Amino acid sequence: MKTLVKGIKYIAIVIAAAIGTVFIAGMIKGASDAIRNDKGDAIHQALSKHCDCEDVNQFIYAYGAQFSKSDGFSTEKAEYQLTNCTYDNLDQEAARINAILIEEVVDYKDLDLLKLEFVGPEKHETVTIKNGVIQ
Repeated sequence: MKTLVKGIKYIAIVIAAAIGTVFIAGMIKGASDAIRNDKGDAIHQALSKHCDCEDVNQFIYAYGAQFSKSDGFSTEKAEYQLTNCTYDNLDQEAARINAILIEEVVDYKDLDLLKLEFVGPEKHETVTIKNGVIQ
């Protein structure tokens, strides 16, 4: 009888530990998802604040293994469309924006791929930034 009670206690402890582990894992996943989403929001806010554009739209913010022929392998990428922006030189503007993002966005250099699409009435140009380095 004592061994049966000990067995039941042991099973109850194992079940409680399993439930606790799942709960803790869920909390960690939720916190990391919130941090990643904050990075996408922080990039959007920085672009909106520092770029002289009519509109800034976030097309995609993806986290997870991805591969494309043009961009290669990435685990975290974002793409924004900047509409009718005022700038003199695209390379200088891209360098200016990149410096701002490095300063203002936590873990910005961990972002594998960032594409900024500058769309205007006469031009459509794309800037690609990988891990904080303009390509």
